[in-house]
Amino acid sequence: MNGKKLLVLLVVGALLLAVVPLGVQAQGQAGTTLSASKTATGFWEQYIEYDWTVEKSVSPDSVTVKPGETATVTYTIVYERTEVSNTSAYGVRGEICVTNGGDRTTENLKLVDQVEYKAGAGQFQPLAGATQTITPDQLGPGESACYPYEITFTPVAGAQYRNSVKVTITNHSGHLGDEFGPEPKADFSLPTSPTLIETDEAAHIVDVEYCPAGFTCTPSVWPEEWDVTDSGSVSFDKDITNESAECGNYYTLTNTVTLTESDGGTDRTDSAEVSIDTGECPPQYQGCTPGYWKNHLAAWAPTGYSPTQKVSTVFTGAVPTLANSTLLQALNFKGGSTIQGAQEILLRAAVAALLDAAHPGVNYPLTPADINTQVNAALASANRSVILNLATILDGYNNSGCPLN
Repeated sequence: MNGKKLLVLLVVGALLLAVVPLGVQAQGQAGTTLSASKTATGFWEQYIEYDWTVEKSVSPDSVTVKPGETATVTYTIVYERTEVSNTSAYGVRGEICVTNGGDRTTENLKLVDQVEYKAGAGQFQPLAGATQTITPDQLGPGESACYPYEITFTPVAGAQYRNSVKVTITNHSGHLGDEFGPEPKADFSLPTSPTLIETDEAAHIVDVEYCPAGFTCTPSVWPEEWDVTDSGSVSFDKDITNESAECGNYYTLTNTVTLTESDGGTDRTDSAEVSIDTGECPPQYQGCTPGYWKNHLAAWAPTGYSPTQKVSTVFTGAVPTLANSTLLQALNFKGGSTIQGAQEILLRAAVAALLDAAHPGVNYPLTPADINTQVNAALASANRSVILNLATILDGYNNSGCPLN
């Protein structure tokens, strides 16, 4: 080929290169670039984990509280914190920040972080087992991201430390197909004393009362809820008052304590119960009126008294006219505004009361001896108010309901 033809080919080739786009020339061969930085902070941490228990008791655990009465019980809450583990760890933590400086998305982005050490004047070398590999999502053109890391290791006596990371991609400009990228480094040192990290070192306590219906439950000093950071106990008294609970029944007073551990949120509960007996109901007293006894003479037989028996044989202190009357006549006394009239009213009620108390089929609140004593004393007082007051009481008893036919 002569010189002219060669020159023409060179010129044509140059013109073709000038008009072919750059992207077409480098198709499949273009890459991107990376920049990276990192931080490193050494740590020595001591980890202590605790567990908690809680117990609640009450003394006494059973009481009798009749209507209108009050009983006192004492509650005790014991909470205990126990150390279940105590460990420590040395290491380094920080973050690695990477920026894609090109116009292509990264390929096979990978971060291999390594702890290095040296003793004395030697060279830094990798610390065996102290490495971490991070394979994050790919970075788009111009995109940046930071990745946290943490590596624990066993310290080397007297060593100096640094942390290095290899940030690589396989489409780095000038190194297509190879793992290539920046390798930032950061020095760090380990603390001379540990940082204490405790788990469940504290707890919150809530004490809930369930007072049964018909009672009021009043604590002397009741925290209700409080925070604790160590083992301990709390005691307090509680008054249990029977406001409206009926006799002859049983109830249960329950107090429940819940301890919640501060970090894990685990609940520990315990309950203390008090059995409440409202006591036996008082007997249902009975009594028959003067009208019953004067119209049912046959019912006198079990009492030991006779309708013709004189008042003076059972009661003393009555005026002679009344004392000489029979018991049946006394049941018909009318009364009046004088002392004698007051005695008539009392003797009418007293004879019925005496028959009620003496009859085995009547549950009367007084004995015959009680009636004799009270009536004789009232008659001897010669005081109209005293006499009539007792008559009213006995009349009430006599109208309690007659069980006899």
